[in-house]
Amino acid sequence: MKPRSTSTALNLLPAKEDLALFLSPRWIHAVAEEIEAAKRADQYFMNLVTEFSLRVLYLVEGIPRTLRRFYGGRAQAQIFVDLYRGRVRRIEVGPAASEEPVDVRVTVPYKIALRLFLGELSPAVTIINGEIKAEPAAEFRRWPLIAAKGLVTANRILKTARKVPTAFEPHPNGGLKRRGR
Repeated sequence: MKPRSTSTALNLLPAKEDLALFLSPRWIHAVAEEIEAAKRADQYFMNLVTEFSLRVLYLVEGIPRTLRRFYGGRAQAQIFVDLYRGRVRRIEVGPAASEEPVDVRVTVPYKIALRLFLGELSPAVTIINGEIKAEPAAEFRRWPLIAAKGLVTANRILKTARKVPTAFEPHPNGGLKRRGR
């Protein structure tokens, strides 16, 4: 690993090789690790998420070509997360993810997912505007009880996810947009 430059206190960005491409399997697992670390460090966050035991399938539609190799060449990212008392028991990324039984299916266009991650939109506004669809399975009776708390938790998760050094689609000039520590 190359040492990072520390010549400027402003705009310290991770080296290019330290970045994970937004919504790639590497990025998803890095976000999960960051969330686990945040829960250990913050009792409020831990208490907030421990009420969640559910299986969620995230479908991100219209993903860029650079991400499609991770998703069987499809224009849709499939990410399955199995939570038990706020702990991630399993994450499945790719076409096999959509074969899992789920309690909630969340569908979001890539551009909205990106804007959520960048903090340009809030989860509540995107749901109210119909930009995100959260569809509970018919037998998932706890949905009304956790939906509101899910919005509070989603904001906290997004804030934590933003700490992961992230690369985005290449710009026309060939450079990568970067975000992270």
